[in-house]
Amino acid sequence: MSSSPITSIGIFYSEQSLKCELYFDDPCGKQSFEYKETRNDHLKIFVEYPEEIINNQTGLVNSLNIKYSGLEENYTKNKVDPVIHQIFKCLESRKELLQVKRLSIDAVDMSQAMTVVKLLDPSVLKKVEFCFENRDEEIDIEDALALVKWNEGQRMKLVFKLHTLHPGYLESVKKFLLHLPTFTEIFVYYKQCVNENASLGTIMDIPMQHETPGSKEKFFQFRLSHSLLLTAGLVKKTLSNDVSAMVLGNPLIMKRVIQSFNFWNVQRLRKTSRGIRDCVDFLKPVTHIDEYNVSFLSDIHPSAHIKIGCYSTRSWLYGKHEISEDRNELCQKAQAQVLNDFEVNLRNQNTCLEELKFIFSYIDTLRKEENLEQEEFERLNELTAQFLGKIKETLSRRSQLLKVKKLELFCCTDDNVMQILPYLDPNCLKKIELNDQTTKYGILGYSTFSRKYPESLLKPFVLDEICQLEQWKSVTELEIRSQPISTSIQEMNITHFSKIYMQVETISSEDVLYLKDHLLLSTTFQRFIIHFKNKAIDYETLVGLMGPPHRIYGDNDRIIWFFQMENMSQNYPRMSSSPITSIGVLYTEKSLKCELYFNDPYGKQSFEYKETRKKNDFLKNFVEDLEEIINNQKSLVDSLKIKYIGLEDNYKKEKLDPVINQIFKCLESRKELLQVKRLSIDAVDMSQAMRVVKLLDPSVLKKVEFCFENRDEDIDMEDALALVKWNEGKRMKLVFKLHTIRPEYLELMKKFFLHRTTFTEIFIYYKHCVHDYVSSRSIFGFPMQYETPGSTEKFIKFRLSHRRLLSARLVKLTLSNDLSAKVLGNPLIMKRVIRSLGFWNVQHLRKTSRGIRSCVDFLKPVTHIDEYNVYFSSDIHPSACIRSGGCYSSRSWLYGKHETSEDRNLLCQKAQAQVLNDFEVNLRNQNTCLEELKFIFSYIDTLQKEEPSIEKFERVNQLTIQFLEKLKEILSARSHLLKVKVLELLCCTDNNLMQILPYLDPNCLKKIEVNDPRWEYERLGDRVKYPESMLKPFVLDEICQLEQWKSATELEIRSEPISTSIQKMNITHFSRIWIEVDTISSEDVLYLKDHLLLSTTFQRFIIHFKNTTIDYETLHGLIGPPHRIFSDTSRIWFFQMEVNHEFLEVSLKRRCLDFDLADYIRQYR
Repeated sequence: MSSSPITSIGIFYSEQSLKCELYFDDPCGKQSFEYKETRNDHLKIFVEYPEEIINNQTGLVNSLNIKYSGLEENYTKNKVDPVIHQIFKCLESRKELLQVKRLSIDAVDMSQAMTVVKLLDPSVLKKVEFCFENRDEEIDIEDALALVKWNEGQRMKLVFKLHTLHPGYLESVKKFLLHLPTFTEIFVYYKQCVNENASLGTIMDIPMQHETPGSKEKFFQFRLSHSLLLTAGLVKKTLSNDVSAMVLGNPLIMKRVIQSFNFWNVQRLRKTSRGIRDCVDFLKPVTHIDEYNVSFLSDIHPSAHIKIGCYSTRSWLYGKHEISEDRNELCQKAQAQVLNDFEVNLRNQNTCLEELKFIFSYIDTLRKEENLEQEEFERLNELTAQFLGKIKETLSRRSQLLKVKKLELFCCTDDNVMQILPYLDPNCLKKIELNDQTTKYGILGYSTFSRKYPESLLKPFVLDEICQLEQWKSVTELEIRSQPISTSIQEMNITHFSKIYMQVETISSEDVLYLKDHLLLSTTFQRFIIHFKNKAIDYETLVGLMGPPHRIYGDNDRIIWFFQMENMSQNYPRMSSSPITSIGVLYTEKSLKCELYFNDPYGKQSFEYKETRKKNDFLKNFVEDLEEIINNQKSLVDSLKIKYIGLEDNYKKEKLDPVINQIFKCLESRKELLQVKRLSIDAVDMSQAMRVVKLLDPSVLKKVEFCFENRDEDIDMEDALALVKWNEGKRMKLVFKLHTIRPEYLELMKKFFLHRTTFTEIFIYYKHCVHDYVSSRSIFGFPMQYETPGSTEKFIKFRLSHRRLLSARLVKLTLSNDLSAKVLGNPLIMKRVIRSLGFWNVQHLRKTSRGIRSCVDFLKPVTHIDEYNVYFSSDIHPSACIRSGGCYSSRSWLYGKHETSEDRNLLCQKAQAQVLNDFEVNLRNQNTCLEELKFIFSYIDTLQKEEPSIEKFERVNQLTIQFLEKLKEILSARSHLLKVKVLELLCCTDNNLMQILPYLDPNCLKKIEVNDPRWEYERLGDRVKYPESMLKPFVLDEICQLEQWKSATELEIRSEPISTSIQKMNITHFSRIWIEVDTISSEDVLYLKDHLLLSTTFQRFIIHFKNTTIDYETLHGLIGPPHRIFSDTSRIWFFQMEVNHEFLEVSLKRRCLDFDLADYIRQYR
């Protein structure tokens, strides 16, 4: 049944029979065969069939069960032993390891069971179940520890089924618990126990789950996670906590280790051991969480969701593994876990949360209740109040108010809001969104549970206290969907908002007038929507207060007025609908000018004051307008420039000093920090410039430019190091513009380079230099970039990354490499640090220092890369892409970006060397199978820049050959063949393929895909045309003799016609083929037909041909007359397959031979 592969295999034996059950995908379902013990050789005859089945199985088997199915009292070892040995021989006879997802085996002992396990493919095995429940005897379960080394770093579930559980087994289980990278869960099932559960708990001293009282099946379950397993009982078997604390408790060391980690990996690092956790907590690494959401959809299973950046999000459910008959106890435990995580995760949060959301709907709990009573709603409301009371305690203990931009509370009351709102930073809060219970349940749909929210529990929303808070007064957007608000509109303090949506109890004519008068003066107002339950408006009175309306619709159903908004000063017309994006303050010796940039359609506006009056008035009047602009700016400003634009000769400090001081006062007068993305400032000195910087919001500032190019004097640049502490861990670009660059400035730069967590890049622009570039480089002793020869702008650029900056001279300013190697060179310590880290973070860790890198390389942490792609779209800028750890974790990068040279060949060699070095380092410890290895050698970006000549094609071909020769050296030097499932080589020849294919593991390789240069350039849209004179036939004479070729199941070669004869290609074992050959004959068709009829794996062959020697009469004589002749060059045959009920469909057309499978013989009209 090749069309319906086997999904599960079961071998069941008793004292009287042997049975094999085979499960297929529908519609085939299940098949079985059984042999009774009626003759001596019944085992031998039985095993012949499973052996044939196992040897012919090419796909993944979901489950393999080898089980004793008789009565326990009839169980004897001599029944099990020969069966297991025969299964062992079946598996051993296979050419490649059998792929099994779940194994359940009933063996004589653990050693024999492990012999079977090791004949399976470790890359797919997810669960192993060792069954010894049929005998009350000693089992050496520690033999199963061989799984740790065997399974090559893949994680699996481990199950032991025992007859009698005693303390010795639990002591052995502790050893398995140390291997978190190997096991996800460990179950121990048993029939009898020599101890009670409580006694066993004291033996383990480790958290574990067990069956509920009265359960028929008895078990213990251990979930292997740091939080559950790093307990006193287990830590004694691992590295001592005291040692961890003593060694990694050095803040200098730990600080460097965690510098490259994100929030999630810092949390994992904390869970490594108590000593490491204490050290991390002492350092207080700053977190940058963007969104924190907590949802109480269930009272016992709340959930949380954290977002960091655009794509890094995590969600989890609480209380999944808690068991108790007391529901209130489960609620309290779940709340405690939520509160603990909230406090720990946000303890060091200094930047502003974009969103903090709490949902208290308990919708899943309410849906389960068939007879929902009011008491249940009261109980859930009490849980909410209790939780928020504890949140209040957590927030009030913080050393600073929590910074939140948007607060959302769903299913809450006004009292609930007062538990959170006073403890948020008013300078950050911009939006409040509240839903009470009736509104939220209305959104979710009352029909989903048995009754509505009780009327007796409904209360008006009261803002009397809330509206007096500073947080309320600083917010700009408000949305309250609730019962009508009882507080009077004129007492709400709402006229400073820009947007409002709410419902009030009553509205009067005076309220409408009050809102109109205040909103006409507002510079931020956008829209207010106010619903009301009762109306105390008298239209005659309202018209008398506000004037006649513009229009009345219906019987006073809708009335509309228009009023002219009040303007600001004549120089700055109000544009709230189009906020200012950039501000420029530009001055010369004769004028002061302010330029304002808006989003389209407003574009740019400016106002200017000339020095035609007294100097003090001239500056004073200018600054008054500027102050009004800065104080009324609510949104983010992309750029703020304070620049001198006059002649350098006229530059004087006394011109600059008063301007900067006035700007300082404008910014200081604001209630909240001005949000500026990029700042460029021309100040008297660095100290004055830093005073202005510190009045901006550090959470958004991405670039600071200090401009001193108008004076040839000493600048104390070291004052700018105050940015490190001030910017709260955000990273920024730093630019210095100097008149003359001196050695002391370059020496000073080294101090900035130590702060990689603060600065991404540092630029130094200059007009003059007392040294040339070579001399400057000798001062530094590590890489930097500079302008190209002849450039009008001179600069030096430093990119702050580990690879470029951890050079000998810089490391002397940081933690000593010797100290790092001495302390973190202990494999026991480092092994525990890197256990929880993914591939990328191990690479970051290697780059921390030479000592740490040596230690990591000594440990050889196994990598699990899924895809490795290298693209030579450019000869000097190749790129690579790695996917590791699932569908969404991938990284791409370009080589040679920062290399400069007039010798293009030198740039090519450097780029190739970097690609090869990364390939070797990244795959050095790769034991698992790569899903895909791809190389593309098109050089399309290089060739399409101009009409390429044959010489250019020959040059890039030579580069490909050179690269693959070096790659061959790397692959041949490996201790074992590289495991690859799919190999893709695009824009290559048969010789190129021979440089890689022999060095891949034949047991893993499933697909080979090759494009030669002509096909690849056609695939890319014929942007360049490959020279006809360079085209060569594809030759498979050597390639088809390789073991890798013989083990692959899919082949796709898009190339010049293959010159090798079909009958010499060794292709009949493939399941799928797409190729083009030079010539095909009648004998080739017969050869393929005869072999494919016997194949158990065949799916489809498509063979194009350039020339044919087929004579149809001869062909009909060889394979029989066709089922249908469509034309002189097109006909079709059908043949019954030998191995199943399907048909081999052979279609011969003008230039294509197509073999396919068919369920039936098609009838043509």
